[in-house]
Amino acid sequence: MKSFKKKGTYLCKQCQAPLYKSDNKFDAGCGWPSFDQEIQGAVKRVPDKDGRRTEIVCANCGAHLGHVFSGEGFTPKNTRHCVNSISLDFTSESVEVLRKREIAIFAGGCFWGVEHLMQKQPGVLSVVSGYIGGTKDYPT
Repeated sequence: MKSFKKKGTYLCKQCQAPLYKSDNKFDAGCGWPSFDQEIQGAVKRVPDKDGRRTEIVCANCGAHLGHVFSGEGFTPKNTRHCVNSISLDFTSESVEVLRKREIAIFAGGCFWGVEHLMQKQPGVLSVVSGYIGGTKDYPT
């Protein structure tokens, strides 16, 4: 993904939240996708347990993305988000188009049956099966 140059938006693999615009991607020579700026409000910075680095996580779902470094001089913004490529998805859609998407939640008896039928509906971009809400770790 380091040498991938298409225009679009990088998304959180876990929740599909927009994280980075392709315009902010650069080659830092580290082997990981690097960005010098996140989409405003998309990434949360958390002090790493080692006390030396700063972890970056998706502000929407908390998924680990990588680490952020400053003062290296790679770009005029002087910031490098070193992101694990497995934590990203890519879409050629712009952030503006992505923000027009809506989420719908449907209840059904058989997850996979509902998932199969929903995937065939016009305008449906993705379908995820599972439980929602509640307080039990492993509901039945």
